[in-house]
Parts: sequence; structure tokens; C-alpha cells
Amino acid sequence: MLPVTGFYPDEEIVREREQDLSPIPRDVELYAHIEGLVGEENELLEEAEEGRKAEHRERLHAIGEELDRAWETLRRRAERRAKPDS
Repeated sequence: MLPVTGFYPDEEIVREREQDLSPIPRDVELYAHIEGLVGEENELLEEAEEGRKAEHRERLHAIGEELDRAWETLRRRAERRAKPDS
């Protein structure tokens, strides 16, 4: 009987990557959070404005505020990175 092999030609490399538990960079986490918020916002905006429930309007407002904070955080990080070390 022939040995069973995986679908990947470099299966050992794939296994090594699966075991890599290094933390996700903070910026990547923040961008992922922003993408999730934007997706939720788009879903809520698909409903006609006059048909939105109060909780939908409140959630849209909260999403807007959270997105503003997230973008401000990214802006501050970019500014810090752009400054030369003192």
C-alpha cells in the first residue's frame, strides 16, 4: 500500500505554519475589526432609513463612533512611526 500524502506539495511547511502561534500584529487586528464594523454598517444601511428600528439607528451611531476611534488610533500610530527616535 502506498503512503497517504496530503494535498499540498510542501506539506511540512504547511504544518509548520499551522503550529505558528505568534500573535497577530495589532494593526492587522484593528484593520480586521474595522472591516467587521464596516460590514455590519453596510448591512444596517441596506434597510431603508424610514424603515429602520431605533436600535438599528443607535447601532449605526455606535459603529460610526467606534470607526472614528479606530481610524484615530491608526492615525496616531502612523504619526509615532513617522517621528524619528529621539
